[in-house]
Amino acid sequence: MRQNKKYYKYTNYHKEPGGLRKLDFIVKSLENYFASQDKSKIRILDFGCGKGNISWPLASIGYNVLGIDVDKNSIEFINKKNRFKNARFEVKDIINMRKDLMFDCIIASEVIEHLTNPAGFLRQVKRRLKAGGIFIVSIPYGYSLEEMIRRFSTHTKIGNSIKKMLKDLFLSKEELIQTAVESPHLHFFTLKKFKSM
Repeated sequence: MRQNKKYYKYTNYHKEPGGLRKLDFIVKSLENYFASQDKSKIRILDFGCGKGNISWPLASIGYNVLGIDVDKNSIEFINKKNRFKNARFEVKDIINMRKDLMFDCIIASEVIEHLTNPAGFLRQVKRRLKAGGIFIVSIPYGYSLEEMIRRFSTHTKIGNSIKKMLKDLFLSKEELIQTAVESPHLHFFTLKKFKSM
């Protein structure tokens, strides 16, 4: 049985399989890595923050968070509901950011597989990460059953039609966990493929 943590009330990851486990991993990694430092001094970039399912819990713990996403609707949603002074949200890509903005931690959770140039993104991460900083990334295994279904549902006409019909039947706009933007997976990674990149 999963222990209910205080930061759970700031996320919708309980609606996503493995979501809370992923969030717990991120929180624990940060707590271990920055154990001796003041959380309010730790600058975190949540790249592809969506609706704040990682950003808000981290802000609730005391970290200084900047969430960026290219989806304007997600950022408008999160800015209307944001109650944390130590969290900001902007419609932005990492490439368009001021050159002097540096971070102690950069998080890219379930984002890289959507990017047209993931290797270019990783170069930007390297430029933006302070010396001694940490990069936390999560990527779905590209050859799991879920990803094979996703390929069918987003890269074929019939699969796309079935997916749209099921979404219309079972999900309202408010229930969407991450973002309403349609952004298919462009890359299907294995650990070896990701490491070689």
